[in-house]
Amino acid sequence: MNKLKYYLAGLFCVCLTFGLSHFAFADSTISGQLLRADGTPIENNTVYIYNDENAYLDYTDDNGIYSITIDTAPISGIYTLKPADYIINYDIGFIFYHYEYFYPQYTTINVTDGANQTINYSFNQHGAVSGKITDLSGNPLNIASIYFWNKNGQPFSGSATTNVLGDYYTTALRSYSDLVTPANGNYQAYVSLNGYLPKYISDVTITDNQVATENVTLTRKSYVSGNIKSKSGSNLSNVVVKAYRLGDNSAYAITQTDANGNYSIELGRTGTYYSFGDFTAKGNYVLQIAGDDTAAYNKTTKNITISSDETNLTKNFTLSRKKGSLSGKIKTAKNKKIKGATIKVNLLSDPSVTSTAYTNSKGKFTFSHLTKGTYQITVSKDGYVNYESYKLKVKKGTKKNVKLAAAGNISGYIFDNITKKPIYGIYVYVAGSDLYAYSDVNGYYIIKNIPVGNKKIYVRSYNYQEQFYSRSSTINNAKIIKVKKNKENKSNNFYLTSYQRQYR
Repeated sequence: MNKLKYYLAGLFCVCLTFGLSHFAFADSTISGQLLRADGTPIENNTVYIYNDENAYLDYTDDNGIYSITIDTAPISGIYTLKPADYIINYDIGFIFYHYEYFYPQYTTINVTDGANQTINYSFNQHGAVSGKITDLSGNPLNIASIYFWNKNGQPFSGSATTNVLGDYYTTALRSYSDLVTPANGNYQAYVSLNGYLPKYISDVTITDNQVATENVTLTRKSYVSGNIKSKSGSNLSNVVVKAYRLGDNSAYAITQTDANGNYSIELGRTGTYYSFGDFTAKGNYVLQIAGDDTAAYNKTTKNITISSDETNLTKNFTLSRKKGSLSGKIKTAKNKKIKGATIKVNLLSDPSVTSTAYTNSKGKFTFSHLTKGTYQITVSKDGYVNYESYKLKVKKGTKKNVKLAAAGNISGYIFDNITKKPIYGIYVYVAGSDLYAYSDVNGYYIIKNIPVGNKKIYVRSYNYQEQFYSRSSTINNAKIIKVKKNKENKSNNFYLTSYQRQYR
């Protein structure tokens, strides 16, 4: 019997404790409605209520209604109620969206246990602009860009890109961090899309609580395209093509032919960035082919007229080479004629233009049919130092005489200092020059046409012992060798010791 009494007493205490803890406070609900200035509900907005102890949020429904229940002790206290400053409106299956921005509002409220409150808001919106961007046929243009700026020079952030339906929407703000200061006023706009002429809009009025409508029609750019060939019928690549308005060559479009000799160049880019109105390609133009001084072909120009926008013309050209010739003599430093010297010329502006000639018994050479322009010329002959120049300007009747300095050769073998075996693939070079050689399977190397005098010869190798996991096994040896003219300086052998560092 005593045990039962004790059990009932304990159960009473538990129930009493639970009851006190449960009924020590009552939930409080804060609800209301968010409306725009025109009375339409603001849906999908986030409403926050918070203080140092608690924080809650809710989202407005399609009628702009929110309801937040405070159910965590302590309930009573001072709270801040704050709706978000913007909402995101989604279009076309949540793929595209735009923002609506509101002037910030918040309320400080005193919440009491079990007391419900209703707090409604009417929001002023920052002004916005929306519209559709289409082509001349009325087709919507996707990813067209539109930028707005205030005509009075006030700070402003406003830009948008069209969706697949050609629609755009943007809000006038001083900045995204300043939603308090109004950005009403008169605006200008710039619209652009690749392949279309840009368009300027000179006057758009933006006012709070209103969405201005500005539809834009863009015009496709006009182009001239075609093919450029030589008189022999070969397609010409890298030919410079320019187009400019007749009477004004200060601003022009420029392109080059591709590997098949084809080109396409835009027309109609007129005016300056801050001029307003429609761009147009209509007018008279000059098409200039191969106009620069280093071109291999004679300049050709043609006047063309664009009578209506969105015009594509085809203009093909056949070019003739600029005519030039080059002749001269190759001699030794003592004015002796050199027979059998090789002369190579390359047109710098067109690497495909190259030619080779050889001196006769009198040391003379001739190039009768060169293209006018600036050439690289190289003169070589065993036993002499190579001559090279990148600034030879060739026109009709150009003369060029060259004297070659006598040279000698250096040869020898490369051996491993430990095994005494020949080493293949060792790099041997003359310091301060581009003269070099690699050792063959027998370790033999030879460097030809070295200027006479004392020369420092370096030997270098990377990773020649493949049995090691080496990233930078380097051997450096150097010798001073006296090079004599018209003579092979033999037996310049190197015995190399490897200094590998092993990395695994």
